[in-house]
Amino acid sequence: MNMMQRTIRIKLQPTDVQAALLHETLAEYTRSFNEVCLIADAASITNGVELHKLTYYPQRAARQLPSQLIVSARMKATEAIKSVTELRKKRTRQEVDLVRKGKEVKPRKPIRTPQSKLCAIRYDARSYKFDRATSTVHLLHVQQEGQKRNRAAMPVSIPAYYQQFLTADWQTDSADLIYLKGRGFWLHIVVSHDTPVVPESSHVIGVDLGINRLAVTSDAMFFGGRQVKETNNRYFRLRRALQAKGSKSAKRHLKKLSGKIARFQQHANHEVAKAIVRSASPGDIIAMENLTDIRERVKGRRKQRRGMVNWGFAQLQGFVDYKAAPLGVSVQYVDARYSSQGCFHCGYVSKANRVCQSEFKCRSCNYQLNADLNAAKNLASRAIRAAGGPT
Repeated sequence: MNMMQRTIRIKLQPTDVQAALLHETLAEYTRSFNEVCLIADAASITNGVELHKLTYYPQRAARQLPSQLIVSARMKATEAIKSVTELRKKRTRQEVDLVRKGKEVKPRKPIRTPQSKLCAIRYDARSYKFDRATSTVHLLHVQQEGQKRNRAAMPVSIPAYYQQFLTADWQTDSADLIYLKGRGFWLHIVVSHDTPVVPESSHVIGVDLGINRLAVTSDAMFFGGRQVKETNNRYFRLRRALQAKGSKSAKRHLKKLSGKIARFQQHANHEVAKAIVRSASPGDIIAMENLTDIRERVKGRRKQRRGMVNWGFAQLQGFVDYKAAPLGVSVQYVDARYSSQGCFHCGYVSKANRVCQSEFKCRSCNYQLNADLNAAKNLASRAIRAAGGPT
């Protein structure tokens, strides 16, 4: 049975002594993570077992961390190195492809070894305990001389919204400890629950993601219109002007602006995802575009490319995914190539079919429709074909 996960964010309320211990633990954990990353990158090791053999005992001798946290830091370092290695391979493939096509390979910044200023600590079932009845957390911390138990018990503040995820039906999994300057220590606890079993219906809702409208469904529902687009464009122009200025005050403004943009996009994505999921019924299927390598695949005018890569569409899809699961609505990702150029009515594919950003007119059968709506219907049709049903 599939599992759905949620992350509850609770604030710790440590004493001054406990806060000092947590700060020291975060610092030691970060040093361990950084050192293991350097060793792994220098030796070109991405295998977790081999990296454990190479680093465990040296890290145990050098750090004041319990063994569970040494292992945890090594696991996070392994994941980071694997990600960096894959990015480097991907860049190499791109450069080889450019050379093969006779195109210029422009110099780019090297992909460096992962290093963290303050690495979040990942706890597992052996290194932390969350007591729901007393709203208390027990966390493993740096070792202290003369102490057999290196655990701190501290109360936590749980927002009312998260109480729904603290029932017996939800299982507590791993947790991440983070420190936010000015906001204190927070524990992000992952909880999981069995996905409800709902009989599948034959209704598939295609969702096309775009520039003028954040999302358009095959049921002719349009989300995220002109206001969202204009606000995002205004932020883009302001950010570009600040980057061009380059002064210290401009950089400070950019830092504040980046947070504001992230919050704006997150709010818009939440609202759109909620509306999309509400339009579906239990058992329905939502079909969305596979966004893998979207930055490399987006073609067209510069403004269009910027619009596609300057919005968190992957975040929007993630919101749809986790909002749909509790309602028994499944999400499928399909190949979206030529979905904007292909005619839903007859299947004819041509660039000329796309008259403009919002208008589609088939050059073969004269079928006319909103261009985004046509693309959404194509995505729904492809999801049905992938499931073996009639289109």
